[in-house]
Amino acid sequence: GPRAEPPSVPRSNDDVQSNEERAMLVKAGEKWPDDEEEDVLIRRAIVQSYVESPWFEYTAGLLVLVNAITLGIETEARSYHPDSGHAPMSIWSISETIFCLCFGAEMACRLYAYRREFFLVDEWMWNLLDLSLVVMQILDQIIQLCSLFDLPVNVTVMRIARLVRLTRITRMVRVLRLFDELRTIVKSMSKSLSALFWAMLLLLIAIYIFSIIFMQTVMVSPQAMSSQDLQYWFGSLLRTILTMFECIVGGVGWDHVVQPLITEVSPFMGFIFSVYIGVSLLAMMNCVTAVLVEKVLHTVREDKDVYMASRMCELFMDDEESITWEDFSRKLHTRTMREFFDTIDVDLSGARTLFELLDVDGSGRLDTTEMIHGFLKLRGPAKALEISMLVRWVH
Repeated sequence: GPRAEPPSVPRSNDDVQSNEERAMLVKAGEKWPDDEEEDVLIRRAIVQSYVESPWFEYTAGLLVLVNAITLGIETEARSYHPDSGHAPMSIWSISETIFCLCFGAEMACRLYAYRREFFLVDEWMWNLLDLSLVVMQILDQIIQLCSLFDLPVNVTVMRIARLVRLTRITRMVRVLRLFDELRTIVKSMSKSLSALFWAMLLLLIAIYIFSIIFMQTVMVSPQAMSSQDLQYWFGSLLRTILTMFECIVGGVGWDHVVQPLITEVSPFMGFIFSVYIGVSLLAMMNCVTAVLVEKVLHTVREDKDVYMASRMCELFMDDEESITWEDFSRKLHTRTMREFFDTIDVDLSGARTLFELLDVDGSGRLDTTEMIHGFLKLRGPAKALEISMLVRWVH
């Protein structure tokens, strides 16, 4: 009979790997991408590598800063020459077109690289804000083109578009994440909003209580109706609350407020007002400051821990899932390792002991979980529970 042909044998390791992956996908019920789909995936991977590169982020941030500076110069120029920026071919219109093309290309690259993940990552709100601003900028350019070709455009729409254009300056907040110190400050402020809200609520309650006290006292005073100063500072409840708030934040010198209370009402009211100033400035305002400082310190510690743990994992876990003591010792003189040993206040001579402490299961190898948990524990001071466990183990 006819001789059977031998089965096809892959010619390279890449073919073997492709066949294994194809078999796994078929077994899982998934479709193996064809050549065209593979080309699309490769192009997306290349674009994503460019988008995630530092130079791309810094270039986009530089464009945002330059655009913000240009908006400031344009606003200043239009204040002296209101009609200078209305012409479609003016220098401001040309610069806006250039920025629109740059930001549109940036957003197109991000959308092409991430697709749906662009709206599903942790920073999806920032991404949505960037996309909205770019879309509004494109609409603004469309309106400018309509006016260039003498197409009918509503004047109200043009004014709204001109005002919306200024909202693009809010993208400068996004640039702050490119700088560690500024990003830490913004992150600390965002995390302290809850505690700051309750502290400010307590301050407003104190202001409201003292406002009622002073306003009632002024109302029952016979000289209140004839005193213009008392009527100005304490004429209504809202005015009294504003006066009390201005006295503690520097909006007005509180000596000007307390003087008519002393001369027209009673010297005792001057003492009560001084108590209010002392409680507000020395107690409540310091509490608000303490809350912000505590949140900043906590955020800085978290950022340093995450940064150090990620750097250590990148240093050791690039090629393997776990490392041995030989791998650990070869990296001792790198900058990352020196920074880590300085952070935990340990000399490099104790590296072997440190490796054994991190190796919880005693296998002689460190995986990612052991490294991260061990580093984070060594970063902070010893807890009471850990000290109690150590004393019990010794005894």
